[in-house]
Amino acid sequence: MSRISLRQIVTYAAAAGVLLLARPYWPTYIAGCGLALIGIFVRVWGCGHLRKNKELITSGPYAHVQHPLYLGTFLIALGGIVAAGSPQTPGLLIWALLGPVFLIAFFGYYLPKKKRVEGARLAERFPDQYPAFAQAVPAFVPALRGYPQPNAPSWSGSVFLNNHEWQMDLLIVAIFALIAFVPRIVSWW
Repeated sequence: MSRISLRQIVTYAAAAGVLLLARPYWPTYIAGCGLALIGIFVRVWGCGHLRKNKELITSGPYAHVQHPLYLGTFLIALGGIVAAGSPQTPGLLIWALLGPVFLIAFFGYYLPKKKRVEGARLAERFPDQYPAFAQAVPAFVPALRGYPQPNAPSWSGSVFLNNHEWQMDLLIVAIFALIAFVPRIVSWW
């Protein structure tokens, strides 16, 4: 049995807190679901190209952004904040407190740390290719113009499945469904 990391504990606790505080306001719930669907699409697109530790991937979304999975995760989390919050308490706590805390943690700690760790690993593993790629492709905000020398692997369903991300995508869809229904369940008690 694998150990649960501190990051996983914090993530699960934050998701549980958002679910308990959720009071979706339907216009923003729909907008949040839209952001999450875009995030899931970016992650699925990226995972279908990603051949971990076998080659430096510069095709698909990697031609436009170095970290499409982090971008997708960010959009999903931001979508959850938008979807679960509302202009009334307790939903307002999601927008006024949890949302800003998430943004500070994501951009102040998580993304810089992941970029540093992954950048060092990729530079060591692919010393002839990574420096040019890192200089040409933005880390987080996608560029419209793609990497000038993308490798050619196309999206692959088997590669996507082998990256084991589809379970997380199903969990995300379930959480967004729960955001809509948990307030009703809580109010019945």
